[in-house]
Amino acid sequence: MKKFFQKWLLGWLGVYMYARRGRFAFFGKNLIDYIMKKALANNHLKAFSPEERLHYQAVIESTHLWHGTGMYQYRDGSAYDCFEQILKARSLTPSLDALDIEIGDAYTISTSVSRIYARIYADMHEFGGADGVRRYGKTFIWAYFFIVSLAIMAVYRMKLWRSARRRRRFMTDVIADAEEKWSRKVTQQPFVSWKHFFTNGSDIQENTGVLIGINHEGTRHETSSYIAMYEVRLASDVPISEWTHLEVPDSQVDRIKRMLADANVDTPVFAIEKCEEYWSHLPFHEIVLSSRVTRLGASKPNK
Repeated sequence: MKKFFQKWLLGWLGVYMYARRGRFAFFGKNLIDYIMKKALANNHLKAFSPEERLHYQAVIESTHLWHGTGMYQYRDGSAYDCFEQILKARSLTPSLDALDIEIGDAYTISTSVSRIYARIYADMHEFGGADGVRRYGKTFIWAYFFIVSLAIMAVYRMKLWRSARRRRRFMTDVIADAEEKWSRKVTQQPFVSWKHFFTNGSDIQENTGVLIGINHEGTRHETSSYIAMYEVRLASDVPISEWTHLEVPDSQVDRIKRMLADANVDTPVFAIEKCEEYWSHLPFHEIVLSSRVTRLGASKPNK
C-alpha cells in the first residue's frame, strides 16, 4: 500500500509541476520545495573543493542537454563495452528508442534538458544498482516522479480513460517494451517492477553509469507530447567535441580518465557524488524543471 501511494503521489506531483511550470503559486511552490528537500535530504554526499566547484559551474553553464548511458550493455544476449564503442566512433550515435506508443520505435539519441531525468538512465547501468547513500534521492524515487507522470499524461493525451481495454493494452505494451527493449540492455534478470529494476540496476560486473553533458541541439526527432515532457530525441550524431563533461562514480573517475586519454579525448570528468551535492542546494522545482539560469546559483558549499 505504501509503495502504491508513493508511486502515484510522485507521479501526480510530476504532472502538476509540468502543467504549472513557470506559473506556480508562491505558497505551493515553496511548500513543495520544503517537503521534497526534507524527503531527499542526504548528509553523506561529498562536496566539491572551491576550485572544483568553480570548474563544474563553468562546464554546466554551457550544457544544454544530458544523456545517461553506461560502460556495458547487452547485445544479442552478450555484454559488450558500449562506452568503448562510443569512443571509437567519437560520437553518440542513434540507436533504437522505444516507449513511444503513438509515434512508434525510431533510431534516435534520447537526451533531456533535465539532468536528474538523464541520471536515472545512467544509474540503471550500475552493477547491483546505484548506492542511494551516494545520490540525491534514490533512483526509483526519481523514476516514479518522471516515468509515472509520463504514463499519466499518456493516458490523458491518448484518451485512454474512455476504455478499460485500451488502458490494459497500453500498460501491457509499455511493460513489454520496458522488458524486451529497455531493461534487457543492462540485465538478463526478469522484469518485476520499476522499483525492482531501478534498485537492482545491471547484472554486468564492472558496469557503471556514465552521465554525459552535451552542448548540442542537433536535429530533433518528432515525439509524442507526453515523451516530450522530459525527453529530447535527436536524430543526428553527437560528436565528442560537443560533450561538455562526464559524471561517473568517484571510484570510476580514474578508469574513465584513462579511457579518454587512450582515445585522445580531453573531456572533463567529475565524481557524480560531488555533482549530486552541488545540485542538492537547488530548490526541488528548479532541479526537475532544469532552469539554466538559476542552477548556477547552487554555488554555496556546505558549512
